[in-house]
Amino acid sequence: RQNLLQDGECLNVNSRNENLGWQTLQPDDWVYYPQQMVNVSLNPAQVSLNTVGGCCAPNPRKQFSNVYYDDGSTYQESGNKIVGIVDAPMVQNILVEGWYMQSFVDNNSVNLTLLPSITLPDKTSIVVSTVIDRAMIITYQFLDKNNRRIANLSSGVLRNQFYIPDVTLPAGTRSVQLAFYSSQTNPMCFGFIYAGIYVDLSRTTIVKFCAIASNRLQYIALGNFILIPSIFAVMKTFTAFHFPDPLRFLCRQKCHPILLCLFVMIGSFIFNGAWNLVRSQSNMFDSWLPRAMKIIELFISFFLYAVLFYPVSYQNRHAFLCFHASQRSRIANIFGFYTSLCLFSLRISIDLPYYAITYAREPGFLLLNVMMAFVTLIAFLAVLGYFLKNSLLFATCDICQSSFADAGSIEEQYVQELLNRKFEVE
Repeated sequence: RQNLLQDGECLNVNSRNENLGWQTLQPDDWVYYPQQMVNVSLNPAQVSLNTVGGCCAPNPRKQFSNVYYDDGSTYQESGNKIVGIVDAPMVQNILVEGWYMQSFVDNNSVNLTLLPSITLPDKTSIVVSTVIDRAMIITYQFLDKNNRRIANLSSGVLRNQFYIPDVTLPAGTRSVQLAFYSSQTNPMCFGFIYAGIYVDLSRTTIVKFCAIASNRLQYIALGNFILIPSIFAVMKTFTAFHFPDPLRFLCRQKCHPILLCLFVMIGSFIFNGAWNLVRSQSNMFDSWLPRAMKIIELFISFFLYAVLFYPVSYQNRHAFLCFHASQRSRIANIFGFYTSLCLFSLRISIDLPYYAITYAREPGFLLLNVMMAFVTLIAFLAVLGYFLKNSLLFATCDICQSSFADAGSIEEQYVQELLNRKFEVE
């Protein structure tokens, strides 16, 4: 990602444009150390080269007051050596631009990360580091759109530590003023500083909501696996309702396009889970399966997806449970709409965080993924529309049932071709 800092290499501290690059209180507070190769071997007969410099640090020839000082009196107990952080900060402002990031900042779900590259300024520091520690302090000033301070924060003393913890931007932040304080005698010499902001998915409202929704919908879908077939069993036992005879694949089906949409629905779940597994992203069965089963998770998910789709699309010689009974009972259409709606809501709760956060960072990438998901969306809506229409406008039609039972042209052609063949008995 793009570095939000201007002059991350610290080559142009105190440039003429005060709005760009690093600034210090006095022009000579920080200096740049040229990169060089030095011999760090104590043996005259041996040469051991090391790279130092190529970084910026507080001016060693200038007197500063300290914002923090430790005389090393607790070295025996804590191991902390002498260190002093001078009051000579290197300051720069970074901006939070774009409605996308600003909206998540207002949701308290954007973190600021700083990645510094720290080296030794010169050969002297190699010797000095044996008795003096290196340390730094980073302070943050969070400003709103009117450059009014919202809050401030300090990292505390980071002694001999090159990792800077991430911080969460307060709501309303539109710019951040960063100030780097460093030790002087044995300085934190910055060769490069990277600053970036990213959305913390776990803190966003949409991810929290979708996580709760998907978790509950998974259990509802599993409950449908037991509930819907049980209701059909009761209806078949105590009423005149019965399922049509098993049919051959794609022969005498109510609506071939809806049958195809049902296959697209279950296929989209399987391929989406497989793709997330390949990309090492979260899968809807992660909370159910232990870590040791990650390798075979994809194959187990095939069975679990079949369980979820059982009420709406269980195959008994390719006879779909609710779909195949949709011409026999209004209740079958109601159950079909209910189970399809549960699965559609489950798919939305799983995919929505990716489209709203991950893919939305790049409009072109978002458009591509929306186009890829368009077919699946149409399939879900078609199935929902089919069951909803039949639920509202269902009417018993004996003529339709007898017409449906008649042999179709496909079967006639099959029988005709079968009779035209010559059979030989050996």
